[in-house]
Amino acid sequence: MARHHASFRRGSRSVSLVTAGHTETLHYPGMIIAKYIDGTLVAEKWLPQSEDPTERDDESLIEALRDAMLWSDHATR
Repeated sequence: MARHHASFRRGSRSVSLVTAGHTETLHYPGMIIAKYIDGTLVAEKWLPQSEDPTERDDESLIEALRDAMLWSDHATR
């Protein structure tokens, strides 16, 4: 049986914008949920996190974490 594993880590994403010949890079904090089957990355989800999250942000995070845990657990049965 294939081994499913999910990992959760904080990280940041960067976006570079070029305007009038000047490059500005913006960094966004968040969480990365990665799913692996037998050690091979098969999916990755980025969840942005702000300093002042909304209820909707919290619900999205909870839903994504629950989905990843159920995905991992289902493979071990």
